[in-house]
Amino acid sequence: MRRRELIPQTITVLALACGLGAFEAASTGQWAWSFRLILLAGVFDGADGVLARRLAVAGPMGQQLDSLSDVVTFGAAPAFLFISYYSGEPDLLRFAVGLVFLAAGMFRLARYNTRPASSSFSGLPITAAGVLFA
Repeated sequence: MRRRELIPQTITVLALACGLGAFEAASTGQWAWSFRLILLAGVFDGADGVLARRLAVAGPMGQQLDSLSDVVTFGAAPAFLFISYYSGEPDLLRFAVGLVFLAAGMFRLARYNTRPASSSFSGLPITAAGVLFA
């Protein structure tokens, strides 16, 4: 691995750290902090791809790391924030809404990652969906 590849990958890990922090904040009822961390992760998520292209190190490894980070940070963390915020007693509908959101984001990323390079893609990116859902 080239050292230059570590720069965007580190930014991806910072986005993931924000996602994990959003879980922690939501689990302690700090809803505003959870949302702020998801927003900050969005900044990191935008920066990692830009840096990878500028440093000419964009490739399949970075794409997979970014997608895995996105599922946690913009899929699972907002779903957990939603489920936690509206908690009280166990509720199947609340759980189902969180699960459908998470699964939809995961499937969209999988479709995006397996599309031919020359094809166009439409739909709401999981980053934007996660911020809006949170």
